[in-house]
Amino acid sequence: MEQLVIKEVQSVFGLDSLESSHPISIPVNHPDEISQIFDRISYGKGASIIRMMNHFLTERSFRKGLTNYLDAFKYDNAEQDDLWHYLTLAAHADGTLPRDMTVKAVMDTWTLQMGYPVINIIRSEDGTSASVSQERFLIVKSENSTDDHDYKWWVPLNYASAKDPDFNQTQAMIWMKNSEAEIAISSLPSSNEWVIFNIQETGYYRVNYDSKNWHLLIQQLKTDHEVIHTINRAQIIDDAMDLAKAGELSSPNLAC
Repeated sequence: MEQLVIKEVQSVFGLDSLESSHPISIPVNHPDEISQIFDRISYGKGASIIRMMNHFLTERSFRKGLTNYLDAFKYDNAEQDDLWHYLTLAAHADGTLPRDMTVKAVMDTWTLQMGYPVINIIRSEDGTSASVSQERFLIVKSENSTDDHDYKWWVPLNYASAKDPDFNQTQAMIWMKNSEAEIAISSLPSSNEWVIFNIQETGYYRVNYDSKNWHLLIQQLKTDHEVIHTINRAQIIDDAMDLAKAGELSSPNLAC
């Protein structure tokens, strides 16, 4: 599962950050079009968002919903909304997803539109709160783009900190809705302690921080890197490099 992050999640990030990407789920009007959609986006991103569901629903609820779905349609045809329905039933029964939310509402934002977001974390001066915003991440932004789609996602947010370096709680602590470009988060540690969002990189998104938090992470990696989970160390490197390539993170911010 650790290798999946490197081989699938971070690999497909590169393709899905291009304007030429495509959604996982798209209409097929002719048999000849079928082969065109079964590519790295379909398989790599597909595996990545299934992994994300497995974590925000918990493996127990995910397996229960999947088993019930397969049993219900074992001699029949099905479509993706049928899977979302059974996963929602299992998650509501287990209490792993709020009852005012559905898996369909969440996953439609990941399967019916292309790309993925970068989550920007800007902490307050004392560090205890943060402004959290989302925007589509593009490695190169075309000045002549005609794409006027408003890209927003349902984003499962979770974090660990220097004060509480627990990298095992991968359920969503907070949900960012696809109607929200920005939210505020409180109860963070003081400004001299780092935070890391997207525990074990279970969410299909990149994370960018303010300069101070980046430097706190760098100091922790220099002092005792094993405090930070292996996958999150890989996440920090991959996110930082591509954010720098996209011009969203300057090289001085990565220096000490």
